[in-house]
Amino acid sequence: MAKSAERKGHTPIAGRIIGLLLFDGQPYSFSQLATELGVSRGSISSNTRHLIQQGNIQRVEREGDRQDYFEISHSALQSMLGTLSEEMDHTAKEVELIVDQLEEDGTDTKERLRGCAVFHRSVAEGIAHALTRMREFNLLGCKKPD
Repeated sequence: MAKSAERKGHTPIAGRIIGLLLFDGQPYSFSQLATELGVSRGSISSNTRHLIQQGNIQRVEREGDRQDYFEISHSALQSMLGTLSEEMDHTAKEVELIVDQLEEDGTDTKERLRGCAVFHRSVAEGIAHALTRMREFNLLGCKKPD
């Protein structure tokens, strides 16, 4: 998860937090995350804030405990897939704009670029289809919201 997060421009710590919460399936406090991952509380604080904004994790409370706890968001998978689909669609649109601006020059450049756009558009459509199917089978959250 750390390597995956880095490839998407996030910190490795963000990926490790997601991995731990996803794997264990239980809420972790700031302190527990810092201890388990061997990083500072400051690093946990900045990364959890970012992950909450991204919709990957959520803050939860435990009765009688004043600490903040974090768990995988009920919509984490949907958020991740939605972001990936948007990125693929955006790339397809950018490539299509380039194709539209190119002059025919007797090479197969435009055809190669069209193929690139079709690839990205197809992946975006495939992800949209996967999201629909996952919703049908209620597979988008780690657990149903209370």
